[in-house]
Amino acid sequence: MLQQKYVIQYLLPLAMTLLFLCLALSSLTYMPVDFFVYYDAARQAFTTENIYAHNIFSERLPDEGLPFVYTPFTLLLIQPFTLLPPMLAWVTWTFVMLCGFAWALRFLARSIGHDPSSKFVIALFLLLSGTTVIAQHLAFGQINILLAVACLYDLAANKTQRISWLPRGLLTGIAAGIKLTPAFFLFYLLATRQFRAAIWMCAGGLGTLAIGAVLFPVNTWHYLSVEILSLSDKVDLGSNFATSGNNSISGALAYFWADAPLGVKAFFILGVAAAALATAYHLHKAQRTLDAVLIAGASIQLLSPVSWIHHWVFLVFIVLRLSLNARTRRWGLAGLLFLLMQPTDLGDWVLTALPENIVLSAIGIVFREGLLLLTLALGIVLARPSSSFEISETGTSSPARLPEGQSSER
Repeated sequence: MLQQKYVIQYLLPLAMTLLFLCLALSSLTYMPVDFFVYYDAARQAFTTENIYAHNIFSERLPDEGLPFVYTPFTLLLIQPFTLLPPMLAWVTWTFVMLCGFAWALRFLARSIGHDPSSKFVIALFLLLSGTTVIAQHLAFGQINILLAVACLYDLAANKTQRISWLPRGLLTGIAAGIKLTPAFFLFYLLATRQFRAAIWMCAGGLGTLAIGAVLFPVNTWHYLSVEILSLSDKVDLGSNFATSGNNSISGALAYFWADAPLGVKAFFILGVAAAALATAYHLHKAQRTLDAVLIAGASIQLLSPVSWIHHWVFLVFIVLRLSLNARTRRWGLAGLLFLLMQPTDLGDWVLTALPENIVLSAIGIVFREGLLLLTLALGIVLARPSSSFEISETGTSSPARLPEGQSSER
């Protein structure tokens, strides 16, 4: 059993890391340009007064360079990787991400009493690593798995699963101090009356800001006064806001209704935010804290102005959660199959390459906006009362085990 544990936690991530290294070196997939933006920005951080004033340039990036869009604190986080040669740094980074993903899988398996070292769990790890979300995440060298795992551990792990001296909310605050989108969890904590965790989350976020201000004062001032107001313009890379790669509500509206009034956009975004928080509140009240955190986390990509395919890590967690629960397994596996089909690209192909008719157009739209629609569909499945029960191998049912991270805070 101990050996099986290490297989899924370390050996499989290592094998997948080497696979993605071979794919990158052979040009069969993307070079990890996002990671090299982090890497080269961190290398230049202490010698460049304002890292946001220009694109990041290096021999590993496109000729026109790419912008660094994360907070100044992130420059400090990446510093240890700059001690390594570029490709070795990316290999190490990828291994860390995959170990985090493997931890999330084992955590979700244990939450319903499933053997985290079973062949089924190993198969899920391999298949999910090939989905459009995780594959693009690893190929680009993104950071979202690390942030999602930090929030999942921080808000959903119970007292026996977490470091005793680490206050709930702190890691989520730090995650928000790296990338702004996890800040939505503050509304979740307030809605569920977890005020102590909310205070620690604010402390974590403000702490990253303070560290950034001390080490990179010019960068911090520029980020807060200029950069934070123009992030959407930078992260959409100039012309990609309405493409299928941006599956957020804002991205979908930009494609289907480019001149939609601001009130319409606000209606959809605020409506989904309110529905997500209300659902999370009821799940938390029903002592289903893990499901509440998953709903809140997955809603972030719906609400964010720009949600690239590799951002939807919490959607993958929901697919995992449903696939591991015998009562909802058909929904989880259907979601897994859908993600393996690379739905956004498939939708673009159907809409542009096949003859126009109502049926094909409808199919194309469903696939094109597949991440958005799948999040809504599986979120509804996850929120159902029946989803809190597992059917055991013997055919008997038992309530979902508690606590999965349920806090005694009110």
